Parts: sequence; C-alpha cells; structure tokens
Amino acid sequence: MERSNTIALLPFLLVLFLFLGQNVLDVLHYPQSDPTSGPIFRLHPATYLLFGLWGVEFIKKNSIYNIDSFTERAFGIVVLLVFIYSITLGKSKANFFILDTLFAPVLLIHYLQDKPDEFKEKLLYWLKVFFIINCSLAIVERGLSTIILRPSVEAVFESFRSYALLGHPLNNSLVVGFLTLFFVIISETTLKKFFFLGLGIMAIFAFGGRTALAGVLMAFPFLLYFDLKNYGSEEAAGKFFNYLVLFLVMIALCVFVLVSTPFGERIFASSKFDDDSADVRTRVFDMFRHFTPSDLMWGIGEDKILAAMYLEKVDIIENFWIIWVFKYGYVLTGCLGVALFFFLLSLFHHLDTPVKLILLFVIFLIASGNNSMATNTTAISIITLASIVGFHAYSYQTEEEPLYEEDIHRYSGV
Repeated sequence: MERSNTIALLPFLLVLFLFLGQNVLDVLHYPQSDPTSGPIFRLHPATYLLFGLWGVEFIKKNSIYNIDSFTERAFGIVVLLVFIYSITLGKSKANFFILDTLFAPVLLIHYLQDKPDEFKEKLLYWLKVFFIINCSLAIVERGLSTIILRPSVEAVFESFRSYALLGHPLNNSLVVGFLTLFFVIISETTLKKFFFLGLGIMAIFAFGGRTALAGVLMAFPFLLYFDLKNYGSEEAAGKFFNYLVLFLVMIALCVFVLVSTPFGERIFASSKFDDDSADVRTRVFDMFRHFTPSDLMWGIGEDKILAAMYLEKVDIIENFWIIWVFKYGYVLTGCLGVALFFFLLSLFHHLDTPVKLILLFVIFLIASGNNSMATNTTAISIITLASIVGFHAYSYQTEEEPLYEEDIHRYSGV
C-alpha cells in the first residue's frame, strides 16, 4: 500500500513543484523574487523537496552521492565547487540560484535513476498534463491580455507577454521550446506530434519568444526526417504525405490566428531591429571595454557590473553567459559551460547522435538569448526530468535494433 501511494502521489508533487514559477510563488506568498526576504526563501520549493528526497535516499541506501553516470556525477561536483567559490572567494552576490538552476537537476537524477518504469511513466503523464496546462494558460492570457497569476513585480515589455505557470516569458520559452520537441520525438502518432507542436508554438507566440520560435521551427523538420528513416520506403512516403498535409494545415491556422489576433505582436516586432530588446543585447557587449582580461579571469564585484551597466545604459543583461563571466570569470564559466554541455549530452544518450546535437543546439540557442540560466529557474530540472522519464528506454530505431510500436506506446506514457 505504501509503495502504491508513493507512485500515485509523489510524481504529481514532483512535477507540480517544478512548474511553480516565481509568479505562482508570489501568489502563494513565497517571496523568492524579493531580495529583502529572508535566506530561507533563496531556494525554490522544488529544490527543498529534492534535498529532502536526497536525504531519504541517503538513509535508505547509506550513500550520499551515488550517481551512475560519471558525466552527471562530475557535473554536480563542478557546480558545487563553483557555488562554494562564489560564496567564499568570489566577489559577486546572489549566487544561491546555482543550487536551484544547476544542482537541483543532479539531485533529481540521484533520486530517479533507480526508480521503476511505473514510477517514471506516472511522471511522464503529469509532465504532459502540466505542459498542456502551462501552454493553454499562456494562450488564454495572451487572448485576454491579462496575466492570471500576476507576480508582485512584472517585467516591462514593449507588448503583452504571457507568464502562465513558469513565470518570466523567456524562462517559459526555454522550457516550452524543449518540451515541444521532446513530445514530438516520443509521441507515437502523427496527430499527437502535431498537437504538441501546434500547442507549443502558440504558447511560444504568447510568450513572445522569438529565439525559441526560430529554434523549434528549425529543429522540427530534422526530427521528422530522422523519424521517417525508421520506416520502409513505402510507409515512409505515406507518413511524409501525412506530415506535409498536417504541417500545411497547422501553418495556415497559425497564420490565421496571428493575423486575426494580437498573438504575433511581439514576434513581428523583430523586423524592427531597433526595438529595446535587440538594442540591449547589442549594447551589453560594450560593457567588456571597461574591464581587462585579468579583471574577468575570476569574476568581478556587483558594484563594477552595475557601474558598467550604467555607463553603457544597459538596464538588464539578457545573456546568461555574460552574467556568468562577470560573476565567476571566464575560467569557471568555461568549466561550467563544458560540464553543462556534457551533462545534457549524457541525458540524451539513448538518442542517435544527430538528434542529440539538434536538442543541444536548440537548448543553448534559446538559453543564450535570455538570462534565465543566471536566475532561479527549474528549466534544467524539467529538461532533466523529461529526458529521464521519456528517453530512458527510447531511441530512434536502427536496422540492428528495431523499435516496435508497442515499445513506443509504452515509453510515451499513454
């Protein structure tokens, strides 16, 4: 009975906690976004939950850090070393986001790696549910031009952008962009692939995520191409025709919605390169002229960062790589970047190499267009969770190792 209750309740709670964006936390009076709040609020509730589960595993197995994959284990060590440096020898402030953003995924792996398929399938079910809820809420908010779960402090944009469950639109774009492609890969029917693709794209429009939209639209045809390679020539031709028809129908519907509604307002603004967002992304590189390479080897203090932002008229740095370099220096940023690359690559080890590279390209493309990876975010944890429960026994079939329909049905969690 105890095991049955755990399988029924814990997957829901785990996914629920991961989808608590800062706007939802504000509504729940958990002031993580308030810099004046106490130290207990510096960590996301999902991170506390994962630390608790880590403690339970330690008691049960008498093993404090037993991750099967060397790459994933090494990533956790690198993250902890950077965090320890940042709070001891480092010059920057506000570094607890490292635990939320980069170490929580390691705790997630530690907890899930030995869980039974039944538990992972429940997680995948709830991941689908919350993805659909998050995207639907974003579309509704865009239609009403109203944030339903309103944060205490809203970011200022040129046009309305949805917040849904995951808070900041750019953070949402990263998660939704990846999950859209994730569900395209693991869905076993053509209709489901296009359902998730259409839902994800409409949500990205609502978030105003131009980079995410470009990444998804570039990656999608390649994923379909590698999917068609799994079939014989006649069956592949039939599927290609179905893909083409559904893709044209989806494009027609999207065009109709975008032309008839304000959904495309933010996206279409990209034709004016002098809009505020593009201008800030350009000016931020001028900040480097105020520092020498030796200044940036191990990071600089917040006062110097703020002074350079003031001199270059930069209100916000919308690139997490630049924030990392300023906070931790290019040495530790290089270590973190390489470790993160191989960590994500390890998560996709069940997939063929071209598909791995496509997903990595999209993740880094979207993430590099905003600063969410330098803030408290559950984005990498959600990517990690999806990879563990969706790719744990799924791969594109090869001639030597065919993947049968019943296997796809099983691991898609439906």
